[in-house]
Amino acid sequence: MKLTSITTIDQTVPISEARATLPKLIEKVKNMNFLVLVNKYQPKVALVDLSYFEKLISVYKEWEKYHNFFELEKIRQKVPLYPENEVEKDISYALKKIRRNT
Repeated sequence: MKLTSITTIDQTVPISEARATLPKLIEKVKNMNFLVLVNKYQPKVALVDLSYFEKLISVYKEWEKYHNFFELEKIRQKVPLYPENEVEKDISYALKKIRRNT
């Protein structure tokens, strides 16, 4: 998603103007959630309200948990399942070999 598709013109501020009006922008961003600072009409950085930022981080963390779980599930589906007793035999065998070598 491009930044320009989610911002309005009143949410963009030239960096040169931001330098001179930072205290006003801080107050403005509280009502708008974020402002995008631009240089030569190109987005460079965002000024984000802290509570909005915390919400974004929270949503991202939830998404990340789900996404990671989804990826693990895809991997698990590719791994063949072995009978439990076969796995236990393999583990016992590996432990015996390790104990003999120590």
